[in-house]
Amino acid sequence: EEHVTAAKGSIWNPLNMALFASYTLTTAATTVPVLLIPTIGKVFLTDDNGAGDNSGFASRAAASAVLGTACGKFLNGPMGDVLGARRTSVLYSILLSVALLVMSLCNDIPSVSWACFFVEFFQSVQWPCILIILATHYGPQQHFS
Repeated sequence: EEHVTAAKGSIWNPLNMALFASYTLTTAATTVPVLLIPTIGKVFLTDDNGAGDNSGFASRAAASAVLGTACGKFLNGPMGDVLGARRTSVLYSILLSVALLVMSLCNDIPSVSWACFFVEFFQSVQWPCILIILATHYGPQQHFS
């Protein structure tokens, strides 16, 4: 019995490697700031004695990130349909870089929260775009076994 595979040749072809690298790097770029939210909060909320409670800031930043992901999933699908998956992925990767740069330059709590929102918003389109690119490249599976 013959099994038909969608991939032609090795799975480590240039397209797969480029998509793997792109998604790995954008995921790492969005994970590190989220992990550093408590450290960022210490910078903003430290009083004269060096003590501070950053739980309010951390929860606000985390909520902003979750809201950014939710809004991104809702709004970015049509953007991928209008611009195309490849263009949307490239555009949003550039905007993700800008959002991360803005986050590094923020000097107050609300701006960091907004930066967290936009970092997750721009990241949320990457996986759907990758799926569309792969589906377009490999086409529909001809036989099911």
